[in-house]
Amino acid sequence: MVPTDFSTPANNAVYYAVELAQNINAAVTLYHCFHVPVFATPMPEVTVDFEDKERESLQLLDNLKKKLNKEYPAVNINLVANAGFAVDEIVQYSKSNHVDLIVMGISGSGVITELMGDTTTAVAKDANVPVLIIPLEAQFSGLKNIVIAFDRKKITDKGDFDVIVNLANKFDSTVTALHVRHYYETPNPEESLSEMQINEMLDSINFKKINFITDVDTAEGLEHYQSKHDVDLLVMTKRKHSFLDLLFNGGSVTKKMAFHTHRPLLILHE
Repeated sequence: MVPTDFSTPANNAVYYAVELAQNINAAVTLYHCFHVPVFATPMPEVTVDFEDKERESLQLLDNLKKKLNKEYPAVNINLVANAGFAVDEIVQYSKSNHVDLIVMGISGSGVITELMGDTTTAVAKDANVPVLIIPLEAQFSGLKNIVIAFDRKKITDKGDFDVIVNLANKFDSTVTALHVRHYYETPNPEESLSEMQINEMLDSINFKKINFITDVDTAEGLEHYQSKHDVDLLVMTKRKHSFLDLLFNGGSVTKKMAFHTHRPLLILHE
């Protein structure tokens, strides 16, 4: 599923998703959510406005599909346009239609953008399926090197790792697990268990090793690593945070990475 608002970041994600789909023999649903303002007017006027919006949205999607069909004729592309609030509709559609993966572009960083939030990060937070976030500068060139960022806590749901295993098998990827140590970090009993779990779950693929780097900030550490290594895909698990985590630690590292990463970011869910 590829939600789009027809912006440049969204179109970039569409092309990335279709190339990925072509390589893994997947179907693509191009999805647009439009908003119909409700005024104090008779119902027939609102109905006409809805029908016009829906017709216009489907036409824009069809124009995009025709362009894609010329370059990727083998990919099955479906079109869906719904009215409502984007985040709610995208999440609900993904649940109701058994979507395997949501692919979305992101508009970039900036104080105003991060404070107000972003549709992409909101979907990544609320969806119950993996979300692949594509930064504007990213283009599909295979998935030769996959990096899994982990926090050394016990892994409670191993199912999402099947996504990594399947992708790694398909693209003959080299997979590296990476942990960013903080200077003040102290060991905990779950650390060795999480490392054993990762080794066990990735045993069937070309799992290279577990790397440890030290930095004052997890997101910065991941960015520093990516700037020095070839990384085609960064994988992170979004954990549930308490109110105190959000208040004192500045929120989710995953959300920070979504705004700042220059490589595709695959978000799994705890």
